[in-house]
Amino acid sequence: MPHLKSIEKNVLVDTLGHDKGDGGSRTKRVFHLKNRLAALPSVFLTVYVPTIALLCGVVLLRVFANVPIGELMRDPVNLLKFPFYLGLVSNIGILFWCSAAAICLFTSVVMRKHPVEHRFSQFLFVSGIITIFLLLDDFFNLHDVVYPEYLHIHEYLVYAIYGTVVALYLVTFRATILQTENALIFLLALGFFGLSLLTDMLTDRNLVLIPAQFLVEDGLKLFGIMSWFAFFSKESARHLKLVMISR
Repeated sequence: MPHLKSIEKNVLVDTLGHDKGDGGSRTKRVFHLKNRLAALPSVFLTVYVPTIALLCGVVLLRVFANVPIGELMRDPVNLLKFPFYLGLVSNIGILFWCSAAAICLFTSVVMRKHPVEHRFSQFLFVSGIITIFLLLDDFFNLHDVVYPEYLHIHEYLVYAIYGTVVALYLVTFRATILQTENALIFLLALGFFGLSLLTDMLTDRNLVLIPAQFLVEDGLKLFGIMSWFAFFSKESARHLKLVMISR
């Protein structure tokens, strides 16, 4: 494969400066300290500033709300001395929520300047934002604990707001969703979420007694999360390939 060997040689020359004719000048260009330092300000602003702000928030909560720093910084399993498998399935769901959000937002940014994929890019961006809100709700138990007990927002109002947002999302992007190759997976995700929510509402009010309630309710939610992740990962990969081919 002479062509492949030629490419490998060019890559080595460009990155390591092993070309005898240029005296290693390409190495100086690639590894020039100034070029490396030029990337640091953006990294500082987008990575380190939010991290510093988060840690400052921890300190402020300790000073003004008397919240122990350990309760904010340490893992709950270590803090409470519970078994390592505490919340295993819930944590797996959180990982896939996060993965789906990252895939949506990353792919949206990559495709936003492509004229053919502009609408799909918008769909992915909004889907990523919604996924982040669902992730935060699941991770911090917002609709179960935070909203009703700390903010005194009735659970029915929370469900109404969530339902309205999802309905607007579906109406706005219904054509985009139905045109995808994996639309059935998306519909399955919505179905699983709906059944999980229905199970939660019925059992909380003792309207229905379901054996193995948590297995059914949280199992349905996990099926929904995995379907949500599968849909966006498959569609993002497919559209990225189309963009690369068109170039």
